[in-house]
Amino acid sequence: MLTMLPEGEDVVVYDALDEYGGYRVSTEEGLGYVSGDYVTDRTEFRVAESKEEEKERLEREEAERQAAAAAAEAARAGDIVLFSPACAAFDRFKNFAERGRYFKSIVMELK
Repeated sequence: MLTMLPEGEDVVVYDALDEYGGYRVSTEEGLGYVSGDYVTDRTEFRVAESKEEEKERLEREEAERQAAAAAAEAARAGDIVLFSPACAAFDRFKNFAERGRYFKSIVMELK
């Protein structure tokens, strides 16, 4: 994938530096690589979580990935699969765009 990213845009990094000095990132166009020369990486923790909370979060994220995989397997050409949590997710995401990028990243991992 070849695309331009606006300076200062936040992207989700999937893999740390590879042998060529790039990061695997998620963008609006899909997954791609960005040279380490243009990336400032940081980890942001919104809230502290206990070991039990972390375990629950990881289990929930794995269940979401499994649900996406099951939907992809069941879908036929031309089908539309809609991810629609039954409630607001303000406890997990700072806004709807972040939530959308999260679910998009799950789908992009299937390809």
